[in-house]
Amino acid sequence: MVNAKVESRIKDIITKDGKEFRDLNGNGIVDTYENWELPVEERVQDLISRMTLEEKAGLMTVSSQYMPHSEKMPGGIKAKKTDESGLLNETDIVLKHHPFSEPGDENYELPRPLLYTAGATKGIMDLNLRYFIIRDNPKSEDLAEWTNKLQEVAESTRLGIPSVMVSNPRNHIGYLYHGLMEASGEFSLWPGELGMAATFDEALVKEFGEIAAREWRSAGIHKLYGYMADIATDPLWMRYNGTFGEDPELAAKMIRAIVEGFQGEKLGQGSVSITTKHFPGGGARHGGHDPHYPWGSFNPYPTPGSLYDYHILPFKAAIEAGTTSMMPYYSYPSNAHSAMQLKDGSPFEEIGFAYNKVIIQDILRKELGFTGYINSDTGIINMMP
Repeated sequence: MVNAKVESRIKDIITKDGKEFRDLNGNGIVDTYENWELPVEERVQDLISRMTLEEKAGLMTVSSQYMPHSEKMPGGIKAKKTDESGLLNETDIVLKHHPFSEPGDENYELPRPLLYTAGATKGIMDLNLRYFIIRDNPKSEDLAEWTNKLQEVAESTRLGIPSVMVSNPRNHIGYLYHGLMEASGEFSLWPGELGMAATFDEALVKEFGEIAAREWRSAGIHKLYGYMADIATDPLWMRYNGTFGEDPELAAKMIRAIVEGFQGEKLGQGSVSITTKHFPGGGARHGGHDPHYPWGSFNPYPTPGSLYDYHILPFKAAIEAGTTSMMPYYSYPSNAHSAMQLKDGSPFEEIGFAYNKVIIQDILRKELGFTGYINSDTGIINMMP
């Protein structure tokens, strides 16, 4: 490997044999995980061996992070304090947790305060968080300045593990509510997913991914929650326009082009890592209802074999293209609303997909050979179990 361009804002740089390395743990020597000449796997194993249990737990959690004076903070909360630079929101967002049980139920609990999002420094320094979802839509230069400041805080920690900034799609015409599409207009502007699918042009869609990836990385964004490989089965579904349509083969071509465009042939400094969603297909809807709400909590499969024939096909294409992670949907499969789907003839286990062994372990891992990580949907434990 040629000598890498090394930059450090907080920690010292060590020069060894004419090459520069960041001294991320401040011990004055080039440790294995700091040595960019070594294979990634070797560096990862060395870093893991140095991490505490709390630091590992922090890396398994994804949290929203808001800019000061953000209009996106839930509950109408406004930032009350910032860091010295004025760039970071240091206000904890605490909301009331309302249990699913009703007064009079045996397990009823009174609403209680719940930490929704920690202030930036507290989240990184005390809770060991490193994955942050960007909800705001600032100018691209302001976004870069903000993400750089978050990286400085991460660099100042014990091991100097950097943050990973995550976003939903940001390059499409239109605006949907919180959590589906965060922004449009600050980066290059393209048709929505249905519009791109209507071009039937995989090369164009791949070029879109390459252009968007350059924009995102220049602003400090590393990871994308998307795109949806879901097959649209009901035009009443509020997320229909976030899919590549109703044709499984066309959707598979589009999602392959998206992954190849954003990630490139191999993950590198110019890549935006992709989370393909929502396995095994969030588009199997009943009356258009969505599992963000209790009345849309199940997936129906009325056509025999449709799980594999229609819904899983685009996810296979994403896996073949190298998508790094998969996001299951909030829903669960309903036997009462489904014909036979599983290859062994057994009924579904009616458990949410994020917890479903047959769906995640047997189909996604063993049958489809997916070796990346499972990225659960937001609030899967505390909001929508």
